[in-house]
Amino acid sequence: MKFEGKKQENKYYLGYKIWPLLKDFLYPKRCVSCGKIDTFLCEKCEKEIILVSDKKCLFCGRIMDKRVCDKCRKEFRVKNGVAYCYYREGPVKNIVWNLKFRGKKELAQVMAEKIKLLPNLENFVLVPVPLDKKRFRERGYNQSFLIAKHLAFESNLKTKDCLRKESRKPQMDLKKKDRQKNLEGAYTVIGEVPKKVILVDDVLTTGSTIKECVKVLKKAGAREVVVAVFARD
Repeated sequence: MKFEGKKQENKYYLGYKIWPLLKDFLYPKRCVSCGKIDTFLCEKCEKEIILVSDKKCLFCGRIMDKRVCDKCRKEFRVKNGVAYCYYREGPVKNIVWNLKFRGKKELAQVMAEKIKLLPNLENFVLVPVPLDKKRFRERGYNQSFLIAKHLAFESNLKTKDCLRKESRKPQMDLKKKDRQKNLEGAYTVIGEVPKKVILVDDVLTTGSTIKECVKVLKKAGAREVVVAVFARD
């Protein structure tokens, strides 16, 4: 019986080791932009990405020596923020689209590795922007949560999934002036909120989502909020 048990154990162990290799053979990685095999983002396509300058405000884009200007810091109630690249330049839309709508969850790691968190955030906790239940059921996962988990690994920080979202009209279908109103009351907190938060999302567009999430987090006890996104519009 011990022998059979050992054989069974080896069987599962071999399956665990072989499956990733077999998966790569049957479904090889391909660059989301040009299709090159063995990588999700090849060096050539990565060079086409336009990076966000640390001399421009994350929200309004004004040139300055801060990542968030004083006006936007007051409006959005954030301490600071960082984005890696611009959404509409190079292959970035393909990266985001494949993660959100084509099940390429591995791209969350690619995105997290590109986000360079600001220094002196040792006591902060990563909090992902949530999806509503309908979107989560359709997709099967929250892309912002996946990015936050990989960021946690890269930065040795903790994550806490403490925000929930009620169903609303898709933001992409609304004009800029209607987006903030659409999100009013959409977010709530679950459990205790960290005092220092890094709010994580995939793309920053008008900032309506960030503004509403920060408002709820601050009301629930967060004292400092930093924003970390992969791309900004």
